[in-house]
Amino acid sequence: SSISPNKTIEGSVSGVIGCIIISLIFVYFFKLSIVNYVSIAIVIGVLAQLGDLHESLMKRSFNAKDSSSLIPGHGGFYDRSDSYMLAAPVLFFMINFL
Repeated sequence: SSISPNKTIEGSVSGVIGCIIISLIFVYFFKLSIVNYVSIAIVIGVLAQLGDLHESLMKRSFNAKDSSSLIPGHGGFYDRSDSYMLAAPVLFFMINFL
């Protein structure tokens, strides 16, 4: 069975491209290093997708449609924050230590 049947390759690629576009806007307006910030955008875009897939895999392994009922109709709090779980710590590290 598929981990996340409604997720498409096009949607994932579009998410990464969106990250790159936003990084280019920041690079332009704040005169930042294009190589550094586009690289960060690609890594974060991919990690956000992996965080979402991880959350879907966890729900499937427990036969749960939603991770909680805290936010009705939205799959739960974990569903709203799954992309940040992997991306945020890596973003912090990349910005502060690279």
